Amino acid sequence: MKKHYLVFGSIVLISIFFIFVIYPVSVNCQKEKKEKIVNSIPDSLSKIFSNSCMPCHFDGGSKMAIFALNFSDWNKYSVEKQFKKGESICKKITDGTMPPKSFRESKPGIVPTKAQVNNICKWTGTLKNK
Repeated sequence: MKKHYLVFGSIVLISIFFIFVIYPVSVNCQKEKKEKIVNSIPDSLSKIFSNSCMPCHFDGGSKMAIFALNFSDWNKYSVEKQFKKGESICKKITDGTMPPKSFRESKPGIVPTKAQVNNICKWTGTLKNK
């Protein structure tokens, strides 16, 4: 009879140990692996972003612009956040809301060409698949 209690007690203790110690550790490891996957900006696009976007959307830029998108933190964004930001980038440069009109007029050299816009939008379309 005592053996049954001992076996049952051991099973209960092992189950509690698994539920509260082993399982959370394995789940956290899986989350960390997912969060570490990032989509780096290709060098060819980084040059475009440096010229057209990063004067405002980089550490030291406009606070409002950095709040919307901060290229300094791009590799810290989750894949999902990068995808959403990428969609927004493509939309705003395609419809002409970025760079803002005041910058377009005062610094026409920062406006990306149609070919550059197409390259950026092609890249942002691949972000969700990675």
